[in-house]
Amino acid sequence: MVKFRVCWWFKHRCKGSSEPITSILLNLRDFCVEKARVKPLPNEEWFPLGIYRLKFNMDSSSRGKPGHAGIGGVLRNSDGKIICLFSFYVGIEDSNMTEILTIHKVFELCTSRTDLMGRDIIIVNDSKAAVS
Repeated sequence: MVKFRVCWWFKHRCKGSSEPITSILLNLRDFCVEKARVKPLPNEEWFPLGIYRLKFNMDSSSRGKPGHAGIGGVLRNSDGKIICLFSFYVGIEDSNMTEILTIHKVFELCTSRTDLMGRDIIIVNDSKAAVS
């Protein structure tokens, strides 16, 4: 389902693309590398999590200011196994609000799940404004 949604996103993003959706789906990796604009990642040093630690990566996106927006995140353990993930459409919002909604959803998930209570969770977000 995720691959299918990504294919539709690329089809829509590259307006006028004559590629059929099945072709994009079958060659998704090549299509992503050729068509996507890659933004450089911040200089962040990687370190092992430790056996009892979890890491929540999250991000959001809005198409315009304001525009249609979505939030998402993934929680993994020290082995990289997915513990929890989410993805939601949040309506018409600006990019700063979507980042704040993403952080709120992560805290909501961390406090509502009994298996996460008392765990050491690293939360990663790329929005300096929202984190502040």
